[in-house]
Amino acid sequence: MKKNPIAIVIENDPAALASALALLQQAALTPQIFDSAEQFFGQAALPDCACLILGIALHSPTGRRAQECWLGAPARPPLIFVGTDMDDRSVGSALDMGSLAVFDTPLATQALLHVVQTALNM
Repeated sequence: MKKNPIAIVIENDPAALASALALLQQAALTPQIFDSAEQFFGQAALPDCACLILGIALHSPTGRRAQECWLGAPARPPLIFVGTDMDDRSVGSALDMGSLAVFDTPLATQALLHVVQTALNM
């Protein structure tokens, strides 16, 4: 495992962001926060990171675009989706595309922590 691994968090909900930051602190990860998928994927290159946590609706245009950008990246970090109102089709599609996990809110933080720790060992 890298020293001071980075976790990218894309989340614009302050309450969800606070939960994610506390969780990442528990996992000894350094967070990089982005307010939107557009802001993150608009960069010239994806930063090297241990995992990517997307706090966006899977079935939204932004969620689909985020998945497409992630699939097109040369080095894909483990991807974890956290969202609301997830339907079975969207969850299945995200998992079929290679997402490590998909969580609905309210968030089961211990389950998410376990998945983040799994990502660190990949």
